[in-house]
This record gives sequence, structure tokens and C-alpha cells, in this order.
Amino acid sequence: MFTKLSPQKVQSDEGYVVQVANRSLVEYVESNSNRVAVVEVDFSGDVGIYVSTLRWMSNKKSFSPMSDRDKNIILERIISGIEAMGCKIELC
Repeated sequence: MFTKLSPQKVQSDEGYVVQVANRSLVEYVESNSNRVAVVEVDFSGDVGIYVSTLRWMSNKKSFSPMSDRDKNIILERIISGIEAMGCKIELC
């Protein structure tokens, strides 16, 4: 379940936040750490998520490379968050 904090920002019951950062990025913010991941998106029609661009945000604290497990978990959470904003998803 998600709580809508604003039209472009939702928070899960688990505490993480998914938010639109700008016209081409969505952010995933973990609740229990300083980790922030970003993924490039296209907001024309359905929200196109460019899966290969998923990464830890570079101007934050330095983190180890994203594992495949982390990528899958974070991508699923981002998809769920964007859907909670009322958008349809297309993976690119």
C-alpha cells in the first residue's frame, strides 16, 4: 500500500519513497538509509521506464555497484510506486 504525499510522490507502508525527480528521472529513496536510486523515464502516454539506466544516484554517498537482486527489488518498487500515482508502465 502507498500513501500519496503529493501528485508525484508516494510512500510505501514499508517506508520507501518513489518520486518524480524531473521530466526524465524517477527517484527511489530508502527509508532506513541514505541510499537513493534513479532511473530514466519517458512520461509521454504510458510511463516508459528505461531499465538499463537504473543506478545509485552519483552525487550522494558512494555505494557499491547495484547487485542484480537490488536491481530487481528496486525496479519492482519503482513500478509499484508509479502505478500508485495512477500511471501505466511500459518497460523499455
